[in-house]
Amino acid sequence: RIANQIMQEFARNLTGFGELPEGAGERSYEHVEHRPTVAIVGAGPAGRAAAHELAAAGVDHLLLDRHDRRQLEAPLGDDERGPLPEATLCDAGVFAIYPGPRLEFPDGADDPALLAASEIADEGLRERLHSVRPRHLLLATGSRDPMLPFANNDLPGIVAARGLIRALHRAQARIAGRCVVVGEGDWAERQQAILDGLRSEGAPKVELVAPGEIERAVGRDRIEGLECRGGRISCALLAVAARPAPAHELAAQAGVALRFDGTGFAVVRDDAGACGRLGGTRLWAAGDLCGWVGNHAAARDGARVARSIIASLGPSPQEIRP
Repeated sequence: RIANQIMQEFARNLTGFGELPEGAGERSYEHVEHRPTVAIVGAGPAGRAAAHELAAAGVDHLLLDRHDRRQLEAPLGDDERGPLPEATLCDAGVFAIYPGPRLEFPDGADDPALLAASEIADEGLRERLHSVRPRHLLLATGSRDPMLPFANNDLPGIVAARGLIRALHRAQARIAGRCVVVGEGDWAERQQAILDGLRSEGAPKVELVAPGEIERAVGRDRIEGLECRGGRISCALLAVAARPAPAHELAAQAGVALRFDGTGFAVVRDDAGACGRLGGTRLWAAGDLCGWVGNHAAARDGARVARSIIASLGPSPQEIRP
């Protein structure tokens, strides 16, 4: 019994059970409700382009993104996303989408969906819960970088190639040690070329290794090299360059149809960009969420879908003639 008590106490201390986080109770909370005509989730190339189109047309809209303003405004070299629109709610992670609460009532068929987002404001002293009830919801959540399967692929120093490029641009830094890119095809070759251009003078050339050549990553506290079929390759950084996959989770929660595109699950939409309804909210999708196309094509697609949304709203009062 004594040994069991000691074991339980050790486990509770290890997991933090029974302990309050530092600063608990010091944060204030508030709720803010929004009812825009159009809500956009994701301030990447597609979301920004769509927001600019809506602003130019005078359509009431709100753009939400989980990243803070500093990250969203950081320069990314030749990977520009355009200026951040004015109607952007930064540091606001959308964590759920629900049917309208009156949808089950006889007169609630047009009740808009409820989009829930959490914002940490005032240097962490205030948390805001945003409930957004839009007539139109444009999902522009972009894509993520999948991990390639090989042994020990969770060692520190193994990063996504696209994320490494962005971090280097934001910090205006250069690669000082040996970096190896893992991947194959045009996408991996492009990431290798970009990273090779971001190494410091005297740093070894960035190599590209096919995933099928890797037996395992080696290292104790962090990545030290790769054991490959042709021998060992030493490296201080390992950049994984798998083709980006759609970030589909929010779309799936909204009940949108998905298709597997070889890397992940992309949204199925019509030619205008519409992908369904959730109560009184019409759903749209744009950019890499519909299958990876890259930043410039995603921006064009976001603008195109925004024009479709504007057209679906009908003429403005100023355009209606007696």
